[in-house]
Amino acid sequence: QLPYAFTPNFSGNAAVPYVGTCPAISQAGQSAPVDNGLPQHFVLTYILPYLELQPLYDKIDTTGGTGLLPVTLRQNWNQSITPSPTLHTFNNDVVKVDIPDFLCPSVEARPGTYTTDYYTMVAIRPDTPYGYCAVIAGTGLERQKRQVERLKGLLQDTPTTLKKCTDGLSKTFLFFESAGRPINFGPNKRIISQNIGTGYQWADMNVYAVWGNGVSSDPACPITTVMNCDNYQAPYSFHTGGGNELFGDGSVAFVNENVDLDVFISLYTRAADDIGSL
Repeated sequence: QLPYAFTPNFSGNAAVPYVGTCPAISQAGQSAPVDNGLPQHFVLTYILPYLELQPLYDKIDTTGGTGLLPVTLRQNWNQSITPSPTLHTFNNDVVKVDIPDFLCPSVEARPGTYTTDYYTMVAIRPDTPYGYCAVIAGTGLERQKRQVERLKGLLQDTPTTLKKCTDGLSKTFLFFESAGRPINFGPNKRIISQNIGTGYQWADMNVYAVWGNGVSSDPACPITTVMNCDNYQAPYSFHTGGGNELFGDGSVAFVNENVDLDVFISLYTRAADDIGSL
C-alpha cells in the first residue's frame, strides 16, 4: 500500500467525486467523505524511515487514527500547544530541520526554511475555469477522452494499493519537482514574492496540489503550460528546458517543459487506460 499523499483526507464539499465525461459533470447522489481522524501531515513525513531518517520520524507524534480523534487532540505537523505525554516534544520543533534529500542542488540554498523542492499532485480537477473539462476537453489538446473520475494520480488521501495503477508504475508519475519555495517564482525564474507564507515546509499537509485548481499569484499559468510557469501551481524546476520527475517504479526521467499535454496527462493518470511514453 502506498503512503497517504496527505492526512487527514479531504472531507469538504469540493471533495465530492465527479463522474462521467466532459462537459457533463454530475454530482447527483454523491456525498462528501467522512474525516478519517488523522492529524495533518504530508507524505514526506511518512517516508522518512525509508530515507534512513528513522530517528527523526520517531520524534514526530502522529497520534490520531480510526477513532476519529477530536481535532483539538490531533498531533499535527505544526503542533505546538500540548506536548505529547509520551514523547515530550512539540512536532513544530521537531520538523524544523532542513533535509538535503528534499532539496534540489540546482536551486539556491534556503537555510532555515525547512522546505521541499518535491511534491505530489493528487488529481486533475475537471471543473473550474482552469480545469480539465473547461480548458482541455474538445479543444484538440487531447487525443483521447477520459472519464473524469479517472483523473487521479498515484498518491491519494485514501489508502491506495499498487494494483490500482493499471496504467503501469513505470508509466505513471509519483513525485514532481516544485522547486524554489518558499520564494514564489514565475516564468523565466521571475520572482513574484519572496515568501508566500504557507505550503512549502516538507511536513505541511498543504504542499500537495490539485492540477487545475485555479490561479493564485499568476493568472498567466493555465493548466496547458504543464511546467516551469509558477512553482506554486504546477511542476517547476531550475533545470534548463524541463524538469526531473519520479515515476512509480522509482525511475527518474527528465521531462521537456514543452512536452505534449496529452502525453503528460497520460503519464500522470494511474488508471485511465491512456499509457503514455516520453
